[in-house]
Formats: sequence, C-alpha cells, structure tokens
Amino acid sequence: MDPLTSFSGLSSGIDTKKLVDAIIAQERAPAARDEATVSKVQDQLDQWGKYRTLVGALNTAATKLKDGSGLGALAATVTGTTSAGSPLFSATTGLLAKPGDYEVEVVQRARAGVARSQATVTDPGAALGFTGTFTVNGQTVTVAAGDSLNAVRDAINALDTGTSPTKVRASVISTDGTHYALVLKASTTGAASLTLADGSPDGVLGAGELDLLTTAGQDAKIRVDGVDVTRSSNTITDAIPGVTLNLLAEEQGTTATLRIAADPKAARDAMQAFVDAYNGIVDYMKGQQAQPVNGVQAPLYGDTLLRSTRFSLSNTVLARVTSVGVDTQTLAAVGVSLTSEGRMTFNAAKFDDAYAAHRDDVTAMAADRGAAFASLADDLVRVGTGSIATRETQLRARIDSLNERIARVDARLAQRRSQLNLQFARMESALSRLQGQSTGSLSQLSTLKG
Repeated sequence: MDPLTSFSGLSSGIDTKKLVDAIIAQERAPAARDEATVSKVQDQLDQWGKYRTLVGALNTAATKLKDGSGLGALAATVTGTTSAGSPLFSATTGLLAKPGDYEVEVVQRARAGVARSQATVTDPGAALGFTGTFTVNGQTVTVAAGDSLNAVRDAINALDTGTSPTKVRASVISTDGTHYALVLKASTTGAASLTLADGSPDGVLGAGELDLLTTAGQDAKIRVDGVDVTRSSNTITDAIPGVTLNLLAEEQGTTATLRIAADPKAARDAMQAFVDAYNGIVDYMKGQQAQPVNGVQAPLYGDTLLRSTRFSLSNTVLARVTSVGVDTQTLAAVGVSLTSEGRMTFNAAKFDDAYAAHRDDVTAMAADRGAAFASLADDLVRVGTGSIATRETQLRARIDSLNERIARVDARLAQRRSQLNLQFARMESALSRLQGQSTGSLSQLSTLKG
C-alpha cells in the first residue's frame, strides 16, 4: 500500500500528495518544453508531407508535357458501321501512334473453341464405366472406370493451374433438368485455343464414351488498307503502330475509316492540369510564408527551401525556348502567364489557337518546359535524397532525440516521486509517533496532578 496515499497529511496537516505533484511538475518543466517542441516539429513534418504531395502532382503534370503524352496526344476517330448500324471496332492511341487515315474491314472476329458431349447422363455423380485418356491442349486427362462426369470435369479443371495452364475450363450443364452434358470452353480466343486429342490406344472422346463434339476456335481477321491481318485475339495492338483496335462486330465487305489526329482537348486538359498543379504549390507556399497573426506563424514560415523553390519556379516559367518558332518560345506565348502574385493564368482560347497553328512547336516548347519542371520537382521529392526527404529525415531525427530526452527525464522523475513519497511517509509516521508520545506524557502529568 502506498503510505502517502494512505496517510497523506493525517499527522502534519500538509497535503503532501499535492506538494509532491508540484515538486515533480517544477522539475519536469524542461521535459514539458521539449514536448511542446515535439508538437511544433511534428507540425512541420506534417506540412512537408503536404508539400511533397503538391510537388508530386506538379511532377506528374510536367512529365506529361515532357514525354508528349499530354500535348502530343493523338485521338482515334472511327467512322462507319455495319449494315445494322453497329460499330465495327473501337480504337485507342498510344505514344507511338502517328497521324493518318486507315480503311479497316473486320472480316471475322476471334472466337474461343468449345466442345460438348453429345451423349448425356442422368446422374453426373454416377460412375461412367469406361477407362481411357485424352489430351486438352496437350495435357493428359485420365478417366477411370469409377469416375463420374463430375470427376472428369474436375480433372480437366485441375490442369488449368500452375505455370502451364491449359486455359480451358470444364462444366457440367443440365440440358433439360434431368440430363447432363460435359462442356469445355477455352478462356482465350483463336484457332488454337482448344485442341482435343484421344489418347493412344485407349482414347475416350468418341461415341459411346465422352462423345465430345468440338467447335474449333477461330482467329480474328481484318483488312487494313487492303492488307490482311490475322490475330488470335479481338484486341489487336500491333497492326497499326501505336494503335489498339478492339473488334466489336464483323461484316465482310464493309469498311470503316480510322483517323488518327491531334487531340486539342487532351492537350488543353494537360496544360490546365499543369497550371492547376503549379498554382497549388504557389498557394501553399504563400500560406506558409504569410506574416504571423497574433504572434502565431505557419509551421514552415521563413523556411529557406520554400523561398528558393518559389524563385526557381517563377524563373522556369519565364524561360525562353529558342529551338522552336518565335511565336511559341515561351509559355506566355501559348496562353500561360504569371500574375503579380506569382500564380499562373491559363487562356484556353489563346492556347487552342497556338496549338492549331503550330502544334509541333507548341508541343516541343511544352516538352522542354515540362522537362525543366519535372527535374525541379524530382530534386524535391526524390525518395531518400530529395530536398524534402532530407528535411523530413532531419525533423524525424530531432523528434526521436527529444522523445528520448523526455523519456529519460520521466524515468528519473518516477524515481524522484517514489523517493519523495517515501520521505513524506516517514515524516508523517514520525509525527504520528511524536503526537502519540505527547498525548501519553500529558496523560501522565494529568494523573500526577490528580
């Protein structure tokens, strides 16, 4: 039992518990100041995390200017349908696409191979009563006399696993509620998607046993500007460089026109995204560098990295690219300007006009500026060695050091509290004995007087 808790002030009249708390609080003042510092440093660390996210967004937007996936984007437009009005195919473009027009005919779409047993059974769990082997896409299935239709299905599906799956799935289908058939279907398309063969000499695919009827898969066939193209899939990625065709319908003799051309909307959206990301950083830095209000300043107020970065950003915006035409050498020339507060404004109409008249130069100038901004951003956000990472590492180390110091003070004060408690408990005990002795002496004097 804690003597101080049990006897605090009973003899002395002093609230020794409160006194101990006051002594400990006084001696803990340096640790309390360290805790306040930890909170402040943690706020700074949190703000660097927010700043890193904003710089990362700028890096992403700038990279799309740099690699041409933004302003250099091409759009695919398909004109023409089947006689029933259905689209023959859709198309998307990648970085390797080039402008051009193509006539595309979808002769046939790719299909998966299927097979079904012509003979049916009334109980798919009953033994089939025959033995033999057959192969599914080159892998062997063994049928024992006691195997049921369900067991054959499971054996086939067991082969569609591992490093060399058959890519064929089997199922047992009820044809009329009382009869059941085995159905196999390839999970891929193409003429080679499903290949079945009897084992030798004891095959079981024929009549009287599994009795499987196979409908072979087929490859997709298209004709591009009169050139025949055959692929195993309805998604064709290598017929036209940088263009992916997704075949939707087939109609021999009907062609659709595929046009690959510049995408002004995608270019405008990419530039707008870049402007928004830039302004996000400027607004953030402005908030951190604002003058203190009532003595309270932002966590990163006065930080030299923020100040230098803001200067670098504005210089990068204003730089001139001399390798392109004089009408498109700066971002301002294509509608991206700086305000007096350092934010960007975007004149979409001016950008559209410049892009329509000088697409290649605008794209090249934006790629140059995008590369500069991406490099600047990467220097800040690079994992481990970037400027922000360095700041964060320093702050985390300071927090760890302060927490260790706080822990040492608290450990020492825990012992100090125990010592004070024991001292006051002993004092209370001594006072109690003295009071007892005094009471006894008074009683004896009173007796002698009587």
